[in-house]
Amino acid sequence: QVKVVSRDEFGELAGSFNTMVEGIRQQKRIIEDKEQENAMLLHSILPESVAERMRAGEERIVDRIPNVSVIVSMLTGLSSRDESEDPEESIARLNHLIAELDEAAVAHGVDKIKTVGDDYIAACGLLTPRLDHDKRALEFAREMMSSVRRIGREFDIQLDLRVGIHSGTVMAGVVGRHRFTYDIWGSTVDLASEICSAAAPGTICISDHLYSQLHDKEGFSKGGEVRLDGGSSEQIWCSDPAQREPPGA
Repeated sequence: QVKVVSRDEFGELAGSFNTMVEGIRQQKRIIEDKEQENAMLLHSILPESVAERMRAGEERIVDRIPNVSVIVSMLTGLSSRDESEDPEESIARLNHLIAELDEAAVAHGVDKIKTVGDDYIAACGLLTPRLDHDKRALEFAREMMSSVRRIGREFDIQLDLRVGIHSGTVMAGVVGRHRFTYDIWGSTVDLASEICSAAAPGTICISDHLYSQLHDKEGFSKGGEVRLDGGSSEQIWCSDPAQREPPGA
């Protein structure tokens, strides 16, 4: 800005200039605030490293990532209460459980991918390479079981969780244009999902490949086979069913 020292035409010119400068500054602040708002929104939807790649102008984000353990879990019992129940109470329980699982994921270095209905999908070794991704995934699954049992007792409802884990290479990337999300896909994810479907309530089942990588195999026994694309099958190994306690126990 320039100092207005007179009221003649030069003073008017200086005043007009100052008004223009202030307008530019306001527009700059609005743009900066909007950019900050967009960045916060982007980081709330996408992992930080992926969000930064998008902000840098990368339009097509698709990666092939090896050595990833995929955890697919299926919860039952949380939404099986009487239909007359207040929906807010049901949502409150679900949010409470999801928050606990999210905290456990962070503690074990596991990346949450998404929740779909009563399914919780996560991966370890995805955004940060980890040599012990299989061990971390298994420890996370065990804590998930503990959290589900504890919350079941807290809300006096019968909750069950089944978990399937497989490790391998995954495809990961940003899906969608206007309403985008970060997702994973591929045969490793498909097999983890199949293993989860085959698991009995209260059990953690893992692929034969993952089982062979574990140093501590205690607590697992053969749990049958799951069919793969092409007609082949995969041996799975399952933990002993978690000890269930009836509601109110």
